[in-house]
Amino acid sequence: MNSTRGQQLNAAAVDRAFRDLSAGLQETARATERHRQHINRLNQQVFGMNQNPYEQHSKYTSVIMGIGYAGFFALWNQVGSGGSPKLHALAALFVGTSLLVFIVWEIIVMLNSHRARRASLC
Repeated sequence: MNSTRGQQLNAAAVDRAFRDLSAGLQETARATERHRQHINRLNQQVFGMNQNPYEQHSKYTSVIMGIGYAGFFALWNQVGSGGSPKLHALAALFVGTSLLVFIVWEIIVMLNSHRARRASLC
């Protein structure tokens, strides 16, 4: 009878050990998932910090340029045919030059940004 009692105690101890081990593994899995989610959030923040300034600059520039050109054409429309043809030609030349310089500048900025990103990856 003593050996049966001892086997029952051993079986209960083994069962308790397996339950404790299972609970520990489940807690480890939960902690691992929390850490994985935390690392993903940090990666997104770091990636966002690297990307965000350029996107903000690009949006700001586009908005300012759009407002500037819209304002010019609204003013041109208000003046209408009241100005001399030389004045209209001169205004068109200045706006065309401004637009050309802006486009060239944006291409240069894009190329430099692309070159800097390639260099940072190497």
